[in-house]
Order: sequence, then structure tokens, then C-alpha cells
Amino acid sequence: MKNIKKKALGRLAVAAVVAPLAVVGISGEASARNGDVEKWRNAATGLYLNHDGQHDVYTSKNSGRSWTDRAISEDSSGQGVYQLAWTVNGRDLLCLDSSDAGKVYMNPCNKGNWQKWRVYKVDGGWKIVNFKTGRALDSSDGGKVYTKPQNTGKFQIWK
Repeated sequence: MKNIKKKALGRLAVAAVVAPLAVVGISGEASARNGDVEKWRNAATGLYLNHDGQHDVYTSKNSGRSWTDRAISEDSSGQGVYQLAWTVNGRDLLCLDSSDAGKVYMNPCNKGNWQKWRVYKVDGGWKIVNFKTGRALDSSDGGKVYTKPQNTGKFQIWK
């Protein structure tokens, strides 16, 4: 009877260790950002990326609207190409869009390159670069949002 109890306890101990490992193994490596909801904050100004729910994009003191990262492609560290969408009730209503002239605005989500953004780690935050123009999302102390050629300044770093 003692041997049966020892074997049963041994199997339970193994199961307690193996079961969590099996769950991790089955789930694989989770997507780093796809579907994540963000409140993007500028590293230099401390202001949050926001929009008016229609067309205008700006930064503000309040955390404003959430952005849903929709992966076009990504790696396990969260770096990749994304659409930054304003999502309501699981539906993408508008996406962050840009132009060659550096304007940033909201438009209905589409699959165009103007709405794709490369997001990659830099200096304790993230750089968000328009896929079509190669220009980085940038901001001013006054709440303006635009894209500019990439530089090493903190106005192009988002957290």
C-alpha cells in the first residue's frame, strides 16, 4: 500500500511540474503586439497620441483614445509593421495615416502603405516610422503631430 501511495504522489509531483510546461509549449511564442491596445506617450513631451474621432491627430495631457496595434508582420520582440487603429467594440473604425508632406491624420482603415507603420525598439521606447515615406512619427510641445526624417531626438520616441 505504501508503494502505491508513493507512486501516486510521485506521478502527481511530475504532473504538477510538466503540466504548466506543456501549456507553455502548446501555446508557443505569443504575438508580441498584434491586437495589443496602447496609449502611446511621447518620450520628450510626456503627451499622449490622441485624435478627435474624425480626422485630426494631436497629443494631449490626458491618455485619450486607445490604439490597437494590427500586425502586418512582426517578430517575437514586437518589432514589425503595424496599422495603428482606433477600435470600438472590436471593429477598426479609423487608422493612423500619413502623407509625403509629413501630415498625420485619421482615415478609414485600408491596406495601403500610407497606413502601415514600422515599429521598433530604440532608447527605452519605440520608434514609429511610416512604411511608405520612411519618416518617423514626431511631436511638438504644443501638441502637434507630424512625421519628419528620422533622427535621434526624443520627440520621435514613443512609450
